Amino acid sequence: RMQARKGGGRWSMAARRQKRQALVLALLALSLSTSVSAASRSFTALKNVDDFEENVIKSMDVWLVLFVGMSNDEIKAKGIDREKCQTAIDQLGVVTEEMRKLSVQVAVADVDDLAGIASEFNVRKRMLPKILLFKTRARDADSIKFDVFQDVSALRNEVLELLKDNPRRAINDDGQGQA
Repeated sequence: RMQARKGGGRWSMAARRQKRQALVLALLALSLSTSVSAASRSFTALKNVDDFEENVIKSMDVWLVLFVGMSNDEIKAKGIDREKCQTAIDQLGVVTEEMRKLSVQVAVADVDDLAGIASEFNVRKRMLPKILLFKTRARDADSIKFDVFQDVSALRNEVLELLKDNPRRAINDDGQGQA
């Protein structure tokens, strides 16, 4: 820094330009990381049965709920494919972004936190991750295969097909949700 100031002329202009470029790159990186984390946080984490009841069952919205098992307790985690669950969780940001275009809300729930709900909807630890689409306020859900969940365009098509005759809302020909 001292040399750049003492040298005057070109050297100090080059040093200033480098600082500006570094600052611009840092701001760009910060804005990208903020937008990615904001997108990935746009899904709801269901912490307990009450959260599920309030957010999903009592809602007029359509919900896509990802059930996972991420317990560190070896006894609770027996039979759970944690790697597959983590892959599904990592996919949530992209899935949420696509589902929002269809006016579908997205949530994630740990099967141990919602044991009663998991049992009611036949979510078993050996089946995790399990993806359910709640289309109506009735206690009913459609299951979506994990392979479909991993491919966002296939997931979009599957959800559109399942929502075709949805009583909660109509779907336009272009797939856009309508209240």
